Amino acid sequence: MDLKNIYNQQKFTKRQKDILSAALNIIATEGTKGLTLKKVSNYVGITDAAIYKHFKNKRHLILCLYDYIRSIIISTISPIVVQKNSAKERISILIDTVIEYLIAHKGVNLILLAESIYHNDEELREAMLSIFQGVGTLIKTLLLAGIATKEFKEELDPDMTAICLIGMIQATLTRYMLEKEANKKSFDLDKMKESIKKNFFYGVTKK
Repeated sequence: MDLKNIYNQQKFTKRQKDILSAALNIIATEGTKGLTLKKVSNYVGITDAAIYKHFKNKRHLILCLYDYIRSIIISTISPIVVQKNSAKERISILIDTVIEYLIAHKGVNLILLAESIYHNDEELREAMLSIFQGVGTLIKTLLLAGIATKEFKEELDPDMTAICLIGMIQATLTRYMLEKEANKKSFDLDKMKESIKKNFFYGVTKK
């Protein structure tokens, strides 16, 4: 499998990465409404005018941010796919890795998801869809590997099963973020991760 073909290898300069990382942190705490190019420039330590050398405007920055997040997530989980352990073990590691990454970034994917759904902007929707498709392709690859080694049921639909797993992760993250904001302490993240694995593998693993 050529992992480079799974996602666009858009090359950002170091300064662009610094700016995108700053924007990511601002969105994670203030949402997209709180994101301004002035705040980003202050965060990075450059002049307001300098930021326009790298991004045309706020919308251009946000569009690039989707691609930036996608490339980070994919590059983070791609090494898991090519490990030599079983498909089940690799999916288990993938679940932990994706959830931990998204929580570390304060569920910014949920903010960007809302941004892409509730604004009549086809480019944003396509950008968000590409994130789902990139992760889904990697999960599908592991499912096909598990089917080939007879770990998983032959009758599985890899595409739909990958979507189901993404949905389980997304729902868990949503609940975690909502309960965290409500200062509820009942949510046991480690327990929920194990529950995802238990229920998912119950449905896909050969008995």
